[in-house]
Amino acid sequence: MKSLFKNLLAPRIEYETDVERIDFPLAHEWLRNTYWSKGISRNRVEQGFRASTAVVSAYVGGQMKGIARCISDTTRFGYITDVYVAEESRGRGVAQGMLRNLMQRPALRSTEYWYLITRDAHEVYRKLEFQTFDKPERLMRLDKRR
Repeated sequence: MKSLFKNLLAPRIEYETDVERIDFPLAHEWLRNTYWSKGISRNRVEQGFRASTAVVSAYVGGQMKGIARCISDTTRFGYITDVYVAEESRGRGVAQGMLRNLMQRPALRSTEYWYLITRDAHEVYRKLEFQTFDKPERLMRLDKRR
């Protein structure tokens, strides 16, 4: 299903919410080279997107230029992850457009708290009113890879 949302900063960008439209070989190539998913298998990339509450991909001229997904209980929290924009399309509002698209999906509109983790894109997300945690020591994780 094509989104009616058009990013004002990049009007030629189309956003797609159908997981079947995602070019998984390309998504895998992108994510396996990121700091957060280094070496991830193609199967795990596809499984993660297919199991997500919502996904969005961005296209310019029919070519995929970005991906993002959300895991949510659709009421209290939404965790945005695997946000990736092709290098040649960065700085054009693609990531912001994808996040706006995800957060405005009907099933997610009433979600109260949105979370994401980033090492280097804080300014991108601040434009969408994301803030750093005031008490990061409260965050915990379990790494089952060890």
